[in-house]
Amino acid sequence: MGSASRGGPDARLRSALIVPVSEASVVDKWRERSCAAKPSLGVPAHITLLFPFVAAPRTDAELVTSLGALVVASERFEFELREARRFPGVLYLSPAPAAPFIALTEAILARFPAHPPYGGAFDSIEPHLTVAEGQDAVLDEAEAAVRPLLPNRIGSARSIAARGGRAGLRSLAGSHSPASRRLEAADTLGAVTRAALFAAYLAALLAVDRYASYPEQLGLGALTWGVLILAARPLPSLQRAMVAGVVCFATVGEVTGSLLWGVYRYRLHNLPLFIPPAHGLVYLTGLSLLGALRRHARALVVTAALAASTWGLLGLFVLPRRDVAGALGVPLLLGFLWRSRNRALYASVFLVVASLELYGTAIGTWRWAPTLPGLGVPDGNPPSGVASGYVWFDVMAMLVAPLLAPIMSGRFRRASRSRARLRRAPARGR
Repeated sequence: MGSASRGGPDARLRSALIVPVSEASVVDKWRERSCAAKPSLGVPAHITLLFPFVAAPRTDAELVTSLGALVVASERFEFELREARRFPGVLYLSPAPAAPFIALTEAILARFPAHPPYGGAFDSIEPHLTVAEGQDAVLDEAEAAVRPLLPNRIGSARSIAARGGRAGLRSLAGSHSPASRRLEAADTLGAVTRAALFAAYLAALLAVDRYASYPEQLGLGALTWGVLILAARPLPSLQRAMVAGVVCFATVGEVTGSLLWGVYRYRLHNLPLFIPPAHGLVYLTGLSLLGALRRHARALVVTAALAASTWGLLGLFVLPRRDVAGALGVPLLLGFLWRSRNRALYASVFLVVASLELYGTAIGTWRWAPTLPGLGVPDGNPPSGVASGYVWFDVMAMLVAPLLAPIMSGRFRRASRSRARLRRAPARGR
């Protein structure tokens, strides 16, 4: 893993998870000539599993152990670099098969959902080994040089053996180049914009619902479902699965807490149609907020922990409405903020949820019961520990997302069609 001196320039570096491909060193002269991540900077020919990953100063032994467990759980596979292809301004070699690389990336993303590949800029995962970057003339020259070597002399039957620890994985610090800084600035600006747009929509939604009739509320629900679908569409399949999981588990929580138990009630004593998709937007708002404050993840966690603790103590001893039930949820939230690898995501979601709870109860969109029905435990309006429930939604969504991702990406349907064609092939042969 890359390391950084405290307070030095490396504090800005981002890490990457890669599969080094030593057999592809023949392309190094083109990478040295045209790429920002070049051999002379210590970057070998490689296939990227995940970039950007955690900040370089946070790459520690615990992280290596966690990644090693993911690699150990994956199956050994072989691949070849068979074909030269292009992205805009990039010549790359495509590994075959690509599915094991995609599966490993999605397994890592399920464990670290705050770090989508390339900041979530692309809808699909495309494993590749970069050969050259630049204008078409440079790419044409590089392609003419490497194409005769394919497929046998580059990356032929390279084995990935999962042996734990750093096996099959390597972390590289990001570049200080102007292009890298521009990319990071663009990522941050995009995350800030998304967080602001999602937050503004949710605030406007709750404000409008305050005066909406039941038919108008149905219209707000249809609109919010449309907004969520559009917002989730550009995301990688595993992130879309995370959103779907959050919506499903949050809906179960809403039906149980509001309709069945009566811990809180919405204005029309129903479950508004916009509430399930709004939970998905809350998750995306928290994820975007984390992207905007990625450099300040530690401060984000500390802020959330202090806010939750202060709120819990105020509810017990200061606020006019005593909040015992909420205070019981605060230690659970603090436990996640202390121990979980995804604590920065939980912290950002807490800040979003806390803001919306204070706003929604203030304008009367929903109201919490004075005591927990059937238990008599005093409860706040809103309770201080309400965000611990959202953490559980996120945790459960992370567990089911790897199962949902193949379905949402269409690979499940494509695999089924492929198996069907294979079953029909012998019949055609006869």
